[in-house]
Amino acid sequence: MLFFREIMDRKLKDPGFRKFYEKECHLCSTTLKVIANLEEKKQSLTDILDKLNISRHDFEMLKQGENCNPEMVRQFCVYLGLMEPGLFKNCRK
Repeated sequence: MLFFREIMDRKLKDPGFRKFYEKECHLCSTTLKVIANLEEKKQSLTDILDKLNISRHDFEMLKQGENCNPEMVRQFCVYLGLMEPGLFKNCRK
């Protein structure tokens, strides 16, 4: 049985699908990377959110695609060591 993440990884390899998905989706690939990394971390999410001064509510809104805040995503990227040139090139905000 395939899990959602496995299906998405396969679909996102298609450049046409990726372009459409990033245009239509409220969660860009950078935000998806952040969420995936946070889920794999051994450190407690509560501790990470406290260190970054981000509320659980704001994080849940980000995770659900209800409120993508590029500054919050940038904070997570810095914390997780994900910063790289062009990381926010697909950000519509």
